[in-house]
Amino acid sequence: MEYLPPDDKAMKIASMTSVSNQPPKKKRKWLLNSLFILALGAIIVIYWFQNQKPQLRQEEFSFSYGTGIPTGSRSYFSYGRQYKDVSFETELAEVKEIGDYEIAVTFAQEEYTLMIHVVDDKAPIITFSDRDNVNLYSYEGEKYLDPIYTISEDSDYKISISPSIKEMTSGEQDICVTAIDAYANESTRCKTFDVWKIEPNLAKIPEVNSVEELLKQYIAMHRLTSANFGFYYYSPYDEETYIYNPDYLFYAASIVKVPLNMVFEDRYANGEMHPQDTIALLSSDIESGAGNTLKDYKINERVPYAYLQEQSIVYSDNTATNTLVRALGGFSQYRHLIAAYSDHNLPNTFYTQNVISMNYMLDVMKHLYKHADRYQDLIAYMKAASEGEYLQSSMDMFEIAQKYGDYANNLHATGIVYTPQPYIVGIYTYHRADANTMIRELNEWLIAYQFQKSLPE
Repeated sequence: MEYLPPDDKAMKIASMTSVSNQPPKKKRKWLLNSLFILALGAIIVIYWFQNQKPQLRQEEFSFSYGTGIPTGSRSYFSYGRQYKDVSFETELAEVKEIGDYEIAVTFAQEEYTLMIHVVDDKAPIITFSDRDNVNLYSYEGEKYLDPIYTISEDSDYKISISPSIKEMTSGEQDICVTAIDAYANESTRCKTFDVWKIEPNLAKIPEVNSVEELLKQYIAMHRLTSANFGFYYYSPYDEETYIYNPDYLFYAASIVKVPLNMVFEDRYANGEMHPQDTIALLSSDIESGAGNTLKDYKINERVPYAYLQEQSIVYSDNTATNTLVRALGGFSQYRHLIAAYSDHNLPNTFYTQNVISMNYMLDVMKHLYKHADRYQDLIAYMKAASEGEYLQSSMDMFEIAQKYGDYANNLHATGIVYTPQPYIVGIYTYHRADANTMIRELNEWLIAYQFQKSLPE
């Protein structure tokens, strides 16, 4: 072993340590080269991302029905900054219904085909009524249940109830409703109801196989004609429909207050108006008739729309109605607005006079029934209107949402009768002294018919 003086030994150790902490020249060169390659690679990647050729993000695109189809190029393509974002709205505008679509688009001067699937992946929405009790009707060995739920679903669907209506008895029990749509989306909801068993006393009617046959017998009994009688019937559950005198124009009287109020409910739902928005009451709005508007408000005082609606339907207040018409821009404007509730061609007279046809009003009432959730306030007003009169005079066992019209020898009634299987009805008369009796009696026939005909449970 080499001997070193103490000082020399310390110096050698320090020198060896210093050398060991410094990388060799080859190692430093390799490190620099690696950093250069990484930097160059990053530059290439960034350049590639900025200048890549557009590519479809995926082979096929699926969207839920009702959510809207994206129209921007970024939704379908990956591409660099040198390409501008574009909209394919024109090409995609027709993609509205459930189904499979091949959409040709042009982007970056090349043509592509977008494979788009619009799918129904949402289960039906089941909503129970607010009531806690339900009537179970027993008639001629069959059982029928009050309407206790509504279904919100855009496709066809099937319903099952547990326990089944045939198995139900009086007393408190859990009732479960299951809805399965055409695309196998399923939902189930249950609610506890107090079930009351009732045996209704129904009118005796002729043996018939359709409401058309029933009405023809009634027309013959009362010698009714197209000059003094109009009628429509629609059963949502089996879609049985019959219209008598479909295109004849009757003076509408207060019947037209139904579509008028529907316009306001639509505007509330769309955020264009609010029920508590107000409008000044003007002297030009005043018209004789029932109602409390002139008792509760003074001329030039501001009145909420919701108040005017209740007055126009529950009390058939003409002053309230005139104020609502003015809020929509006047007579001509509101007539064009209410025309939208029907797909039938309407004559010019419809837009200049207060007239309606059976075809038109049945379209209105079907729209009201189909979108009952939107029009729940209006339907509640109609249930409270003319209590015990007109259609409601037929039977007090069921709720009946109605509106009457009475002016210049015209007496009409239209409504929704909430039998276990609800139906829509309109009875229109002109110059008939027995008009009130006809409205009550004919609706009694319809109630009995609705019970007796075979309907799905």
